Amino acid sequence: MNELITQQPTPCGSLNVTRTFAKPGEPHSSWRRLLNRHANPLTAWLAKTTARREALESLGNQLLSFLTARIKSPDDALSFRDALPIALSHCSESGVFEKAFVPEAYAHLHMLRRYWRVWSSLDALRQEALLPLGVHGVNSLDIGSGPAMGPYAIQDYYAKLAEYGRSQCRRLAAQSATTDVVEASPGMIRFFHHFSEFTRRPGPFGPMSPEFSHLDLQELRRVQY
Repeated sequence: MNELITQQPTPCGSLNVTRTFAKPGEPHSSWRRLLNRHANPLTAWLAKTTARREALESLGNQLLSFLTARIKSPDDALSFRDALPIALSHCSESGVFEKAFVPEAYAHLHMLRRYWRVWSSLDALRQEALLPLGVHGVNSLDIGSGPAMGPYAIQDYYAKLAEYGRSQCRRLAAQSATTDVVEASPGMIRFFHHFSEFTRRPGPFGPMSPEFSHLDLQELRRVQY
């Protein structure tokens, strides 16, 4: 199995874990050869199209529009202001994301930076020919997803890879990313459900499971494939 596991420290000191693995298909070695063959042309294309910056700016504009739609009154604005220090310093406390506007404040503080980190990690793996690829794309599982910053970056990165592939490489054009999450907080689940709907993304709209310990990944892989 071509699988990538990344761990990133969250602002509150815990770890966010993303597992990305290719769907069954060609051997990993053939994908590495393909990535090596397209390493320089793809790097040049990404730089020429300013793909990463455009994706970040697009997400930033979407987040601004979403928060503007959510903050509908002066009282909402005051609640959002009061939620900012809570989201900054107390995000590891149980139940904190059920408080008014704390998920929105957390996204305001952390979403763009974390999105940039995941995109940069994927591109670094691509440059080393270690990026997971598959005949039918890849699946990813983001554990402790929060407002789904990792899944959004994965969706957008593989979409750009496929865009490049449509003019340069049929097998890269076939790449897509299915994103699932594990998240226990109802407040965060509500946030990314509504944000995905607002931005017309393909999800996530809910968690695969609230707890990672409840999952049997081998059984899921057997059932799906």
